[in-house]
Formats: sequence, structure tokens, C-alpha cells
Amino acid sequence: MTGLLYCAALLAIAVVLLVVLTSRIRLHATLALAGLIVAYGFAADMTISSIGRAFSIGFVHTLDQVGLVLLGGIVAATFVERSGAAARVGAVLGRHRVSSAIAVPIGLVAGTGASPTAGLALLLPLARALRGRSALVLSLSLLASFALVPPSPIAIAGASVLGADAMTVFAIGAPLAIVVAVAGWFHAGRALPTVDDSDAQTTAEPMRARDLLTVTLPVLIPIALLIVQSVAQIPSEPLGRGGMRELFTGISRPLMLLVLATGLALLLVWRWDATALSERGWAGEAIAMAAGALMVMGIAAGFGRVLDETGAAELLGESLSVKRWGVLTPFLVAAIVKTMLGSSLTATLTTAGMIEPLLPALGLDTPTGRALAVAAIGVGAMTVSHINDAHFWLTAHAQRLTPARALLALSGGTAVQGVVAIVILLILSAVLR
Repeated sequence: MTGLLYCAALLAIAVVLLVVLTSRIRLHATLALAGLIVAYGFAADMTISSIGRAFSIGFVHTLDQVGLVLLGGIVAATFVERSGAAARVGAVLGRHRVSSAIAVPIGLVAGTGASPTAGLALLLPLARALRGRSALVLSLSLLASFALVPPSPIAIAGASVLGADAMTVFAIGAPLAIVVAVAGWFHAGRALPTVDDSDAQTTAEPMRARDLLTVTLPVLIPIALLIVQSVAQIPSEPLGRGGMRELFTGISRPLMLLVLATGLALLLVWRWDATALSERGWAGEAIAMAAGALMVMGIAAGFGRVLDETGAAELLGESLSVKRWGVLTPFLVAAIVKTMLGSSLTATLTTAGMIEPLLPALGLDTPTGRALAVAAIGVGAMTVSHINDAHFWLTAHAQRLTPARALLALSGGTAVQGVVAIVILLILSAVLR
């Protein structure tokens, strides 16, 4: 147990050091995080070879799954912004003070897709138009529905392992996700009372119908494909199998989403500078902007893989899983694995495998109890997103936050959402059991 706590303490020290290195010494987050990974590996008694091998697996996987989608989102966002469409839509929404409120339902719907990180990347054009703290609200809302609402992959995975009915999981998870997202919205207002929008374009021009299409279509169509991908990957195969299933999953691959998002943005902008697609134009600017975000996200995922190699998260979770605390037990186990490793899917699968044989002892061996356990695992797998999670760094990029402020805003937000959700689940388990 001492070794497990030692690894957890090392992670906490790494978080503190990252804040110091980036805030006080002004070291670039990418370099600071890379150095901390090596230091952590040595402190955890890993070999040079195992550190490099584990890091490479996590780094490459994230760039493959999220990198191209992020590039498409940033290119589309840049074209929408430089065309003036984002400024005109943002001016109308700003006058009515509804930007953050709109972000909540959009994030909830998008969160049922295959990945909240990919969803946030595709929502970047909309975040540029909504401005304010909308990127943070979108991020927290995405995580809420990704944790709780089928066809989200972790909701489906948890239901499959625990033998829960997907419709019962939806009936419990969907209303809870709304409450959790609203809690995240309130937290965002407190964590970011002021937002730096000094580099946002302003305009006195009236909004045109084309502007609304320019801002929304490059977002909504790729997001819809992500949701279809989630549905297509459900084990019961509701969209069929064979060629039809391959079509639904293939069209939502990262390369396809990159081409679709950027292609729609280009078509809908209609007019742009003759050099906009060149290396020195809008496209070059967007790709250069994406490079930093891609690197730090990949490095964060590599960190998560290095942490996974130590095995500390699973052992800590197993030591806690013997506690007979009802829905609190799966929540805490999933939260530990998520916080240690940074992966919601890994946290869900690991926790569900540990908890399934213990459901009778936890008093959750009923159809409703199993659905509550799935919800508890999902909420735990959302808590807490921090420096070993690519989603943390994408949110920091989208909201223009330093690592220290992102820890307060996003990490604190997922902690608040987790507490709110587990309190409600404890009440439901007492009432419905």
C-alpha cells in the first residue's frame, strides 16, 4: 500500500510542479510536461526503455484519434472567425446574453458522441462565435453527457459489463446529466468571473442568415456523425452490420471529419483572401495554431500511459472496491483510476470489471441497482480531468487558460460535477432500492 500511495503522491507533486514551472518560471507547458513525465518515470522506478515505450503508445494513439479532428476544428474555426461570421453571430448573442446558456444543451447533445475531446475540437468554430466562457461550459457539458447518457461509449461499456438495461441507464442518466451540466455552468461563472476576449473580432455589421449557417453547419454535421458512430458501435448493432455498419463507422473516422469540417467551412465562407489557403494565409495560421495544442495533448496522453504502466491506479481501486458503500464504491474506484490515468474509458472498463462480482454485496444486484452502478462509474470516470488528460489541455487551449487557471476551472468543475452527481445517486439508491 505504501508503494501505491507513493505513486499517487508523485502525481500530486507533478501537478504542483507543472503549475510552478508554467506560472512562475514561465516554461512552456509542452516542455514542462515532457520533463515531468521523465522525472515521474524515474521516481516510480521505471526503466528508460519502459518510459519511452509507454509514452509513445499514448502519444501516437491520441494524435491518431484526436489530432486530425482537432486540426479540422481549428481550421474551420479560423475561417469562420476571419470571415467575420463569428463576430456577427457573437454580437447578436452577446446582446441577448445567452452565449453560455446555449452552450449547455449543445454540449449535452455532442457529449453522446464517440469522444468528448473530438466533440470539443469540432465545436471550436461555435465556441469562437459564442465567446465568453462558452468553451469551458461546452467542455463540462460534454463530459456530463459522455459520462451518463447512452449511446456514449462509456455508458454503453458500463452497461454491457454490468448487465444493465441501456434504456434504464438512459432514464437515470439523461436527467442527471442535465443537472450535472447546469452545475458545471454555475461553476464556470464562478471560476472565470472575467474572460479575456481582447483578441476577438468586433463588428457593427448586422448578422446575415448565411453567417448562422457558416458557424453551425461545419459543427453540427461532423458532431452528428460522431453520434452515429457511437450508435453504430453499440454491441446490439442497432444500425445493422456488414457494409452498412462499416459505412457509418468509416465516415466518422478522424480523416473524414477533418476533410468534412474544413470543406464545409470553406464552402460556407464563400469569399476569402486569395492567399487564404496558403502557408501564410488563414490555413497556415490555423495549422501553426494547432501544432502547440496537438503536441501538449499527445504528451498528456503519453503521461497517462506511463502512469498506467506503474499499475498504481488499478491497485488503489482494488483496495477500495472491498468497501461496502453502495453506489459510492464504484464512484470512488472510477474516480481514482480516472484521476491517476486520465482516460475515462479505461476507468470505466477497469472499474466495471472490479465491481460486477460485488454488486450483490453492494446492494446493487437489481435492474435499477445495476443502472445506478453504471451511472456512478460514469460519473467517477469524469472526475477529475487534469494534466494527464488530453481533454484538459484542449479545454485550456479553447478557453485560452494557463495550466493553473485550467486546474481551477476544468479540474475544479469536474470535481464539482462529480460531487453533485454522486449525492443525487446516493439519494436515488436509497429511494429506488
